[in-house]
Amino acid sequence: MPCFHIRALILVLLLGASASASAPDSLELATEEYLGDAGRRSLGTSAATAGGGAKGWLNIRLMAWYPALSGSGNDEGGGDYDVRDDLGLDENELAVVPQITVDFWIFGFRTDYFAVEFEGDGTTQRDFTFGGITFPAGQDVSSTVKITAYRSLGMISFLDTDTVRLAGIIGFNYYTYDATIRGATSGSASSSGSLPFPVVGALVQVRIWDILLEAEGSGFAINYGDVDATAIDVTVSAAWNFLTFGEVRVGYRFVSIDGTVDDTTMDIRIDGFFLAVGVTF
Repeated sequence: MPCFHIRALILVLLLGASASASAPDSLELATEEYLGDAGRRSLGTSAATAGGGAKGWLNIRLMAWYPALSGSGNDEGGGDYDVRDDLGLDENELAVVPQITVDFWIFGFRTDYFAVEFEGDGTTQRDFTFGGITFPAGQDVSSTVKITAYRSLGMISFLDTDTVRLAGIIGFNYYTYDATIRGATSGSASSSGSLPFPVVGALVQVRIWDILLEAEGSGFAINYGDVDATAIDVTVSAAWNFLTFGEVRVGYRFVSIDGTVDDTTMDIRIDGFFLAVGVTF
């Protein structure tokens, strides 16, 4: 083979190897320029920003929530009763709340579920009717109220930097309740129902080094069929991120349901502090 052909072949091989080595860097640079900070974080190419902390596309969290129940009700116009004063439901109870959050680019999805049961003994302070049975004032009663809630929320970020994120929320909440009152002389009565709610809201996150401050709120008013009610669900929390993928979180959650379902009127609040642990991938 002529000498100049050999030199040309060597030159082509060297250029090809150089191009192959630089292609991944060029592809990564082009991807980052196209997606920006939010997309780069969603793809997991940046594990920590603003001095550290977990960043990723999937967060799995388990909360130990310790809420209390308060408020009042009126069943079929039979007089108001207070869940604390009349039913004796004045103790906080434990609810385990699993939560999953998925983020990709400017979009996000969050879902969680809780079931909490309140039990107590009390003495009625006034006459009221519940489940078709009248409970006179001065009667000893034992009560059980179970409340469940499932949330499915979609999020879209309007502002997403290394330190601040602001997102809008649109989604669906589904609440159920099942209550039983057992009177010493009146007998036992029960009432149950469900409340489906489309919701809108907002999410705000502020990152300071390894600390993530978060406030999330959603709610809606619905008047359809036998349901005329308003629901609000607000959570504020602070999380400490460690080992690039873990978190410990403390916070406070407030849920309010106010309105009428079938013939039952309620003004109920479920609120309390929680402790959570989570991992981010």
